[in-house]
Amino acid sequence: MFDVAVSCHVIEHIEKDLIAINQLYHALKAGGLAFITTPNRKRLIRRIIEIFTGPRIFPHWEHVREYDFIDITELIERSLFESAEVVPCGLGFHTRWFQCYIQCPILLKDFAAIWLIKLKK
Repeated sequence: MFDVAVSCHVIEHIEKDLIAINQLYHALKAGGLAFITTPNRKRLIRRIIEIFTGPRIFPHWEHVREYDFIDITELIERSLFESAEVVPCGLGFHTRWFQCYIQCPILLKDFAAIWLIKLKK
């Protein structure tokens, strides 16, 4: 049993995401914490790209799925965790040669690059 678990950019690669989150729950001690990061399906750069290419269809070669705020919130509500917080992290973009991110203002949360999900057992 663990006090803390961290999962960075994993859940978007797992076909049965709810089962994975519930397994994480079972791996934690009572009062344990889990931190998950995953890309926002509706991040700013993705929205700009989709203006020219159309919406990304999942599963995609890169990810089985990605989550917007509603998707990730509903997934967590269906899980065994008693409390959760979804935090928008980073507003910006990156390329092979350049990265530009700022802290995401809460008013622009729907454009955040990444979700940080804080879960408590």
